[in-house]
Amino acid sequence: MKTIRLVLLCVGVGAAVAACAVATTKQNPAESRTVVSGSRDKVAYFYNLTDQCQVAGVPQITVTKAPSNGTVTIGAGNDVPQYPADNPRSVCNQAAVSSAEVFYQSSPNFHGADDFAISVKFSSSFTQTYSYNVTVN
Repeated sequence: MKTIRLVLLCVGVGAAVAACAVATTKQNPAESRTVVSGSRDKVAYFYNLTDQCQVAGVPQITVTKAPSNGTVTIGAGNDVPQYPADNPRSVCNQAAVSSAEVFYQSSPNFHGADDFAISVKFSSSFTQTYSYNVTVN
C-alpha cells in the first residue's frame, strides 16, 4: 500500500513540475525575401534592447539549415530597431544599435528558389527560430 501511495505521489509531483515548464523556444512563420543573383544581400538583422533602449547583448545566430544554392553568413552591424508601435520599446526605433546581421548570397548565375533556417539566441537564453524562402532574380 505504501508503494502505491509513493508512486501516486511521484506521478503527482512529476505532473506538477511538467506543468511549470516554460517554453524558451519560439518557431516563427517562414518569411520571404527577394535577392539579386550573386550579390551578398542582408536578409535580416536582430537586436536585444532593454526598456531604456540600451543594448542587452547582441543575439547569437546559428544556421540550422543551410541553403542548397548559396551561402548564409552572419556579421556584426548597426541597425535601426523595428519594434511594432504597440511595443513599449517602439521608442527605441530612433537610432541604430548593435545588431547581428544575416546575409544570403546565391551561387554564381543561380536563379530560382532557395531556403534556409536560423536559430537566434538572445541574452536571456530565449531562442527563436526563423526560416526564409528566398527568390533569387
